[in-house]
Amino acid sequence: VARAWLVREVPPTAFRPNPKVHSAVILVDFECEEVLPEAERAELMRFVGDILRSRRKTLGNVLEPDVAAAVEAAGFDLNLRPEAFGLRDLLQLHAVAKRTASE
Repeated sequence: VARAWLVREVPPTAFRPNPKVHSAVILVDFECEEVLPEAERAELMRFVGDILRSRRKTLGNVLEPDVAAAVEAAGFDLNLRPEAFGLRDLLQLHAVAKRTASE
């Protein structure tokens, strides 16, 4: 579950080159307190930030090879872009990545 607020609209002139679309800045507050303890939320947000940072790349191209293999084995499509996943998927991806890193 998440709540979102429009922070401000951003005109095409704010970018170079100017896109042919109008943009907006939104604030999203993910309500994951009941799913993750507070101490683990920062770790989750770091993971999500890392995979979303590489725009236009597929999940398979932003994860380390061993993590990608574990994520694929868990049933995720590595050909999708990270932004295609919802909060529950991101929580599961993070759990798989964390488990793989500790092995």
